[in-house]
Amino acid sequence: MDKPRFLLAIVLCLAVLLLWNHLFPSPRRPAPPPQTAPPGVESGPESAPATAPAPSPEGARTASAPYLRSTLEAPSGDVLLESPELRLVLSGTGAVAKDARLKGFYPDTASERTSSEEPATWLPILRAPAGGSATFGLRDHAGSLGLELDSVPWAFVPLSSDGALLARCPLSNGLTFEKEFRPGKAPFTVEVVLRLANEDRSAVGRDLPLSFSPASSIFPYGDSLYADPVAVAALKEGYSLEAEQMVADPKGGGRPRPFPAGEVLWAGSMNKYFAVLAKPLPPTRFVFARALPLVDPDAPGEAPRRLLAPECGLSFHVKPPGEVEEKRIEVYFGPKRPADLREAESTYREVLSLDYGMFGWISRLVLWILGLFHSITASWGASIVLLTCLVRSALFPLNRHQQVSMARFTEKARKLQPQLEELKRKYKNDFRKFNEAQGRLYKEHGLRPPFLGCLLMFLQLPVWYGLFSALRVGYDLRHAPFLWIEDLSQPDRTLAFGFTLPWPLHWTHLNVLPLSMMVVWWLQQRMAPKPSDPQMAAQMKVLQFIPFLFGFMFYTYPAGLSLYWLVSSSLGILESKIIRRQTGLAVRPTS
Repeated sequence: MDKPRFLLAIVLCLAVLLLWNHLFPSPRRPAPPPQTAPPGVESGPESAPATAPAPSPEGARTASAPYLRSTLEAPSGDVLLESPELRLVLSGTGAVAKDARLKGFYPDTASERTSSEEPATWLPILRAPAGGSATFGLRDHAGSLGLELDSVPWAFVPLSSDGALLARCPLSNGLTFEKEFRPGKAPFTVEVVLRLANEDRSAVGRDLPLSFSPASSIFPYGDSLYADPVAVAALKEGYSLEAEQMVADPKGGGRPRPFPAGEVLWAGSMNKYFAVLAKPLPPTRFVFARALPLVDPDAPGEAPRRLLAPECGLSFHVKPPGEVEEKRIEVYFGPKRPADLREAESTYREVLSLDYGMFGWISRLVLWILGLFHSITASWGASIVLLTCLVRSALFPLNRHQQVSMARFTEKARKLQPQLEELKRKYKNDFRKFNEAQGRLYKEHGLRPPFLGCLLMFLQLPVWYGLFSALRVGYDLRHAPFLWIEDLSQPDRTLAFGFTLPWPLHWTHLNVLPLSMMVVWWLQQRMAPKPSDPQMAAQMKVLQFIPFLFGFMFYTYPAGLSLYWLVSSSLGILESKIIRRQTGLAVRPTS
């Protein structure tokens, strides 16, 4: 295969791959296979088992505690825990969070414009699934207690300092569990202290393996380009930290899915823009991390969507009467903004690395440049335009060389047109021999097709991917308006159809930006001079469909990305006119 066709084949393969991923999005990383383990953990309070224990059936009762129950007759009513950034409603049943909302954050642009102080309008960050682990819940996954602590009465006792709350659950076997809640030291954080007291000397030395859930499940953001919710955990391997993630399987089973073995530094759940992450405060350690698949109660019954509730393993050691076993955990409920993540825990920024992918350093650089432009323009849309101008300016010398080389090649090939026509007549029934003769003719006259343009395109692929990742998950572009666009992180949605187009489109709005991008790109190709070389002319005919293919793929992509491509294509036309005026050659504009 000759080089032009080979490069063209690569371009078309990439386009088909992008189209397939657009029509049939798949989870970015498969979850590790389910692992089995013994039903209990017989280790010290801070040991780390290789795998997470298998859960016991709901309501299982062990021989040591056949009639274990809470000694409280009824649970306390709901109580409120507030910080400057969070509003949490805690339930007396299980001492778990029923509702968690971020103050000053809103689910849509309309609510954000009103900036209401009504809590019902604030952004809910948690989803209450059908069954399973509850936020701040303790689960008896090994059946050591014989009851579920999430479903028994707890009594709240307000504490005098810092607006902290204390919940107590005394059990009939002499054990008493406590949960203390207080606003954390960092913004968007809550500190949870878990305590176990004992009044039964016969239970001293016993280990109770329990699971703590930092979130029942985070709300899915609802973006088709981002598979969420995502369960995530940071595992320490030697001196390095490795962030692992898994996405929910809509058709998966209900078995817990453990993360790989290792020292768990933190674990939680995240969607496109927000995260709930829990880290143990020394000397507390998580002995495992796993994700519990749950059914989304709002999903259609014929295709229930799976949610993922993260769970962190804790081993409670029953101490003698008068002593208390204590575990301290800090939970972050907040946006995936680098500054906020870093203030809560320096390694939390690893969740952004999972979002950005293999070219994460490019995404970070792009976001830094956008932030710099935003500090000048106070507009994220204008910042994208300036970023596009910066990229085009940096590539202008190379593009100029490419276009001039192409124009000169076309001019020289035109002079050989009579000889090429003669070769066509001579080898009209043998394309292979025509190719060989054409190659010899070009070699005799020192004529080589310029391949720099294709190489430049491939060199820019990391930049395009990094920019796409930055615009896709960069929090700062969430709800960022520009001109008629309400949210640069979503399609521009200029006009609602009032109906949904059939499969495979499923479009509900008229999006002007990707259509404009497609037209401008097509005009670029129409302005290009037709090459005299037959092979290049055939390639030009094929490439004429590329703008329509990409316009179709980008139709539901973030408006910020379409804005970048539209401005870049427009600048490409302007560049071609400047180069034509400077050189006097009929150069071809580039995209």
